[in-house]
Amino acid sequence: MSISTLPETELVADCPETVAEDKRPRCEKCDAVCTAAACQSCGWYPVLKIFVEIDKEFERLQGSEESSATDPASGSAKSELHKHLEVWRTVIPAWGWALIATIGGVLVASVVARLVLDAAAPAWRTTYSVAQLGLGYCLAVIGHLTAFLLCSSEDADMGVKDLIVKPLRAWKKVLSGLPYRISVVHLTGCGLAAVLGAMLIIGGIPYERLLDWGFKERPKQNLVGAIADQASKMRGEEKSMEEAVNDFASQGAGDVLDTDQAADEKPRTQFDCLIIGYRLTKSGRIDSVLLASESNGRLRYVGDVRPKLETDQIDEILARFKGAETTRPFVRTSASAQWLKPRFMCRASFTDWPESRRPKDLRWEELLEEIKMPW
Repeated sequence: MSISTLPETELVADCPETVAEDKRPRCEKCDAVCTAAACQSCGWYPVLKIFVEIDKEFERLQGSEESSATDPASGSAKSELHKHLEVWRTVIPAWGWALIATIGGVLVASVVARLVLDAAAPAWRTTYSVAQLGLGYCLAVIGHLTAFLLCSSEDADMGVKDLIVKPLRAWKKVLSGLPYRISVVHLTGCGLAAVLGAMLIIGGIPYERLLDWGFKERPKQNLVGAIADQASKMRGEEKSMEEAVNDFASQGAGDVLDTDQAADEKPRTQFDCLIIGYRLTKSGRIDSVLLASESNGRLRYVGDVRPKLETDQIDEILARFKGAETTRPFVRTSASAQWLKPRFMCRASFTDWPESRRPKDLRWEELLEEIKMPW
C-alpha cells in the first residue's frame, strides 16, 4: 500500500514530529490524556491499580480548564474573576452580604435625597434631614433595647446598668451568635446608617436650635445690685446737679446708635444691660430698646439697640413689655420711649467705651433671663 492511498488522519498520526509534540501523560487503559491522579475519561487510578468514580463537578471544572486552555485570554480573565468571587463568598457569608446591602441602601437613599432636594426643593432639606435623623435615632435605640432584653433573658449577670454603662456587652453576644438574631443587627444598622446619612450626607440640620432648650443665662450680680440701688434712690431722692451735668455730657455722643452698621476689625466686649424702655414702629413692631448698665457702681443710660429676635420671640416679648409699662424711666434720661419696670435683661456688645461717654458701636447679642424684684 502506497503512502498516497493512506487517509490524511493516519498521515498526521504516523508523523514522528506530531507525536513528539504531544508530551502530555496518557492513561494506560484508554490512552486518553490524563493530567490528574485519576483518568478523567475512564476513572483508572494507576497508583492503586483500580477504577474510581469521577465526580461530575470535577469533570465540569476540568472541562472549563480545557476550554480556558484553548482560549487563554478570556479563560484567564474568567478564572481570575471566579477566584476573587469565591474568596469573597468564603470570607463574607450570604447574611453578611445582605447586611451590607441593607446599610448601603440606606446610605444610597441619603445621597439620592440630597441630590433631589438640592435640585427640586431646597427648603425641605432641613425638614427631611431632621426627620431622618429622628427616625434613625429611634430605630437605633429600639434595636439596642431589643438586643439588651434578649441577652439579659439568657444571662443572669446582666443588669439594667449594663444598658448604659456597658452597652457593648449585649452586642458582643449578639454578634458572636450571627446569623442568629440577624434582624436585630439589621434594625440597629439601618438606624445608625440613617443617622450618619442625615448628619454627613444630607446635612442642613440646625444644631443650634436642637441644642437650644430655651434656658437663658442669668444676668451678672453686680448689675442686679446696681438696679436695686437705683430702685431705692428713686423712692425719694432727686437727681443732683453733678448727675445732671454728667447725663447731659453723656448724651452728647448721640441718642441712637445704628446696630446694623458693619462690624469693624476691633474686638467687641460683651456686657449685661437692663431694658428700661422700647420704641415701636408705625406698624406696631418693636423698633429699638433703651438700655442701661452698671458703670462705676452706678446704673447709667448707655443707648438703644435694635433687638435681633425671631418673629415668635418678638411677639412674646412685646406682650410682656405691655404688661410691665410704667410712666417714668427707671434711669433718668432725656430720651423718649415707652418705659418699663426693671424686669428685662439682655446682653449687648461694644467696641470702645470712652470715659464719661456712652459705649460705641452698641450691638444686641441675646436676651437674658427675666429678673425677679420685690417691686
